[in-house]
Amino acid sequence: MKKIFLFLLTAGITLYACKKDKDNQETPGVQIDPADAKALTAAVKVFHGTNITGAIPLTPVTEAPVLAASSNNQTIMAISGRYAVIIPEVASGEVSGYYVQITGADSYFKVDYSKPVSGRKKPRTSSGLSRITGSNADSAIVIVLPANIKPGTFCLEYAAYDAENRLSNFIKACVTVIAAGTDESGTAILGSWRLSREQRDGEWRDPYKADSSFNQYACSADTLAACSPNFTNCISVAQYINQVVTSEVTFADNGRFESYFSEKYMYLSLARTPCNNPSYITNDENWTDAGGWSYNATTKKLTVVYDYDDGEPNYDVLIIPVVELSSTKLVLENEPDERSEYVRK
Repeated sequence: MKKIFLFLLTAGITLYACKKDKDNQETPGVQIDPADAKALTAAVKVFHGTNITGAIPLTPVTEAPVLAASSNNQTIMAISGRYAVIIPEVASGEVSGYYVQITGADSYFKVDYSKPVSGRKKPRTSSGLSRITGSNADSAIVIVLPANIKPGTFCLEYAAYDAENRLSNFIKACVTVIAAGTDESGTAILGSWRLSREQRDGEWRDPYKADSSFNQYACSADTLAACSPNFTNCISVAQYINQVVTSEVTFADNGRFESYFSEKYMYLSLARTPCNNPSYITNDENWTDAGGWSYNATTKKLTVVYDYDDGEPNYDVLIIPVVELSSTKLVLENEPDERSEYVRK
């Protein structure tokens, strides 16, 4: 999962791709109203989707796949210029693709899973609507939103079809689009921040302090060995040490963020390890994430949209309360009793 907000975040339903779709260029100066279904349909793209004029030609049948009714009437958050992601919840049946139509449009999209770009998989049953990770992301309905779309809401309907083109029940979803970045009242959030401390159960702690786990080891001929009933001189030694090295994030004024997280792991090596100077095998790991962000200074809510996680599809929307924001400090609320404090780099 994402590392920059490792201590705070879960939720999700939208994404932004690492490279902009060149076919989705907007006309300069022209803004698209989400209420204009025809204009919006012409401006958006749908991953693995073909735009077809007319109404969806099929009607639901009993032998078709079934989409869970509990997923009906969901509201999806999206940032202009990013992607809206719908994760269908399949109750039963095998799915070959989806039909998707924006409410009021005179055309629809046929999403065809049989023509994968990189090994698309069919949806798992009960995949849920709250997150896409790993191969499950390959079952999503991904709608590319133009950067010139106005803030607002549009609704759509989708239905699944199987290999015999039998249509499932229809599910309705609405997408609420918010502007990228922030207005003048929230510009203090712009720039680069470094995680300085975190609060849990009312106490602040250093997130860069090493976390160790210990086990009992025997000292035999000045060499550590696994403890057993044959030894009477076992001592407690750290067998695993984990330490965060870097946790930083940058919010750019174009509505894009980048984050960097690194940590190191140390594992006790029992090969010729002196009792008073244990040897460890060290591994370093780091992650770089990017995506979109939007901050509302009135509601004090920061919306973060992740792109990709180490090259693998991993899309999340994270809505984070901002407890404090100044020119030098940014405090985010993870849970009612958990906070993360960032300082200006």
